[in-house]
Amino acid sequence: MLPDDIAQQLLTSPADLDNILQVQTGLQLTEHQRMLFEQALSDVQDDNQDQVTTRVKNLIDEATYTGWTTSGHDVIDVQIFTHGPGAALFVGMQDNTAIDQKLKTQLPARHTVVGASHAPEASR
Repeated sequence: MLPDDIAQQLLTSPADLDNILQVQTGLQLTEHQRMLFEQALSDVQDDNQDQVTTRVKNLIDEATYTGWTTSGHDVIDVQIFTHGPGAALFVGMQDNTAIDQKLKTQLPARHTVVGASHAPEASR
């Protein structure tokens, strides 16, 4: 699910903040992150959707040590370069959803990730 879609869910049900983020991202919020989300959700300005989307992107970026460059998808293959522990998981052509699951298996222990206990899919 894209950050824009997660933000829309949060704007629809702000009281369910922690549950929505855990289900959609597999991450638990720190107190500081929760405060930032609550501020964005309570802002009644026209750019509220953008503020909440930015918070979702920042949460994912911080947890995965990556960055979102767009809000959508296209059909162009993307090269991924890795090194270090777990690098072999990302060899060869892979479905983008497999990459997401493999990244979750490599997160530091400080993050609780839903579904990360599954064994990584074999490289293709």
